[in-house]
Amino acid sequence: MSYCVNCGVKLASSEKKCPLCNTVVYNPNIKEDNYYPNYSDKIEKFKSINFRYIVKLCVLVLFILGVISIFCDLIITKRISWSIYVVCSILYLSCHLSFVMRKGIKIPMILELIGSELFMFVITYLNNGLSWYLYLAMPFIFILWVYIVLCIYLVKRKTKSLLRRIAICLMFSSITLIIIEVLIDLYLRKEVLLTWSIYAMLPISIISTLILILSFNRKLLDEIKQRIFI
Repeated sequence: MSYCVNCGVKLASSEKKCPLCNTVVYNPNIKEDNYYPNYSDKIEKFKSINFRYIVKLCVLVLFILGVISIFCDLIITKRISWSIYVVCSILYLSCHLSFVMRKGIKIPMILELIGSELFMFVITYLNNGLSWYLYLAMPFIFILWVYIVLCIYLVKRKTKSLLRRIAICLMFSSITLIIIEVLIDLYLRKEVLLTWSIYAMLPISIISTLILILSFNRKLLDEIKQRIFI
């Protein structure tokens, strides 16, 4: 037995409307055959993109392009000459694609270093610039790689504040610039004459020091936030 929600009259289970006020009767315990829900009973699943499969296809396409370039080089010049640059570029690009193939970052970073060094080695060797590679390009690539690894390590560390990590990265960049100029001076002049790296290091060091001080001064940082976000 149910009652009308409008006038309170007792209703029989077979009644669709109230006999007194004609209010439609709705009983959730009675299921009607012609009742259709507003939502679909099918659950649609969104498929995620398989980036590894895409990378494998890209590597396969690059491999085919490398083979085609070698055949074209043999047909045109009767020897392997310019196709070496294409093959080396493909191998170097494959090292970059390793970041997508692996979840971690350690092995891709090592492959990135090895690929960069080998790519530059082949380029300089084919152009009779091996001494330039050994004394300038190889250490330059390694120093830049170390700087990038240190920055990635600092960014991933959530224990320190963001401003402190930015300040340390800026300090690393100033040190990296000095080391690069030392390498250039030793290669060109056989002596160290620091000039442009000092001019670049001074503003970077000042900015990083200010950011580092600001990261420790919580009251000043909150005041700056309040003034920025009005």
